[in-house]
Amino acid sequence: MIGRSANSWLWALLVNVALAQASIYVMRPMITYRALELEASPSEIGLIAALYALLPVLMALSFGRWAGILGEGRFVIFGSLGLALSSAALLLSDSIALLAISAALSGTAHLACMVGGQTMVSLKSSTLPEGVGNPPCAKGACSGSSDPHFA
Repeated sequence: MIGRSANSWLWALLVNVALAQASIYVMRPMITYRALELEASPSEIGLIAALYALLPVLMALSFGRWAGILGEGRFVIFGSLGLALSSAALLLSDSIALLAISAALSGTAHLACMVGGQTMVSLKSSTLPEGVGNPPCAKGACSGSSDPHFA
């Protein structure tokens, strides 16, 4: 059994990831429905949907560096706060431009949560018991390694 004090970060991260994913699964369709309410054209709806992914794609490499500088925990927190802020902005958006900005912010915040969480797991997974968070493929078993420790 995983000790609570030694691995409390794991449970906090699990709750954060579950809430982040749930909020994204609610926000993505909400963005489209809100665009339809604002009488956006099909091309505007497509642009808004693309902005959700475009800004994060452009910032992904920088986020990796920033997570190393700021710390993965702070990055997860900043991403979570960004998701909350973008949710409020989506609810209050009264123009297509604000909706597009909110969609880009929600995608960027989601990326921050995931980059921070993945960095946290990679840095702290050595504290987990064998077989938890470090599957055989991560240890080289799927790479054709001849090392018996990886087989």
